Amino acid sequence: MASAVAELPLPAVLRYPLATPVGRFRPSAEDGARARLGDVIAERFEAGGGADAKPIEVLRAAASGRIERTPTALLLHPDGSAERAPPLQAPSLVERTLEAGIVGLGGAGYPTHLKLRQALERNAHALIVNAVECEAGVNADRALLNHHADDVLHGIHAVADALGAPRVTLAVSAPLPAAIDVATQVVDGPYPAGWERALTQRLLGVEAPPGGYPTDVGVLVLNVATVFAIGRAWRRGEPLTQRVVTVGQREFWVRIGHPVAELPLPPRVAIVGGPVTGWPADVDAAVGKTTRAVTPRPAVATSPCIRCGWCATACPQGLLPQELWHEIAAGRWAQTERLRLADCIECGACDLACPSQLPLLAALRHAKSQRMEAARRDRAANLARTRFEARNARLAARAEADRAKRANRLQAPRDWMRPRSADAPRSNQPDPEPHAP
Repeated sequence: MASAVAELPLPAVLRYPLATPVGRFRPSAEDGARARLGDVIAERFEAGGGADAKPIEVLRAAASGRIERTPTALLLHPDGSAERAPPLQAPSLVERTLEAGIVGLGGAGYPTHLKLRQALERNAHALIVNAVECEAGVNADRALLNHHADDVLHGIHAVADALGAPRVTLAVSAPLPAAIDVATQVVDGPYPAGWERALTQRLLGVEAPPGGYPTDVGVLVLNVATVFAIGRAWRRGEPLTQRVVTVGQREFWVRIGHPVAELPLPPRVAIVGGPVTGWPADVDAAVGKTTRAVTPRPAVATSPCIRCGWCATACPQGLLPQELWHEIAAGRWAQTERLRLADCIECGACDLACPSQLPLLAALRHAKSQRMEAARRDRAANLARTRFEARNARLAARAEADRAKRANRLQAPRDWMRPRSADAPRSNQPDPEPHAP
């Protein structure tokens, strides 16, 4: 099917940050090396993974060109060549998804091969393809369904076959003009109706346990862009190197690593992500795998909190954003835990509801990052303390063993102290002369 989504021209430099919200990548390409389109240039490992650990995510070059390594990012300077890496060859869907570098493209960024493996281990009986794109101004998922339905269907069938043909539901926010030969459910309702836990409850009548995921109850939820990428990887052997992104008010095919500053946007501060859930782009920001939209930042004027409670009414998790706002402003991090900060899904509904235009979502994200950093420091301190105590225990045990050996040697009789038996053979050496008086 011919694509109606335009492709942005190749920029002069593609930028791949090494530190990302989901973890840090290790470069696998040397400085000055040449990469082909689709070559692996960086890998991400589980936290604490050793030298022999296997990667949980790979990053592939979105063009052929020369690699430049910096302390914070990999820079790829395209050379205009059309040379590609060989097609993907992994025999199973789980391995092919890892090989392609596919993650949750709806925004979470969780490695899809891990999600597929969990669904297989739990004998998932249902697959929900999430295309409920209800954030205003973001239409990347709808563009995929309208113009690339065939590849979406190939991805759906590949996942369904791997799971043993479960019940499949395509959840959309409005009827689709394209013909889709799977069960389609139109999901209406206020934002964020597309939250996967809410979809599982609404469409199948099952609820994931607190702190758990839909796979815990046998339901696999995948974003439609993720399913599209799976279809391309399984059918054509293509890795994930580009995606559809809403740029301003249009959709484009954008290469992973495209600098945000070079996107066709008005000269204002850009929001990476949707207008609700996005965050202001820094000077070095680039389009990543989970970037669904890049929009101009609207000019807003904030005023003090009026304690109206609208943010609490809008929160799908039943939190008290206004109370969290005041605790965060005062730096009382322990109180944020009492107010269930960890349950925030960062949907931004509180921002939409706030008549004072307070940046509640930004404050909640900041607090969560502070709590995560504190937890990381605590884990590091506990690990260091455990290692220190284990070392002290080893040294104490070694010292005790040395003391026991010395005591045994002191208590054991020496040869010259042992009485000689009558029939014991005498030494050929003469007896020592007695000492002179």
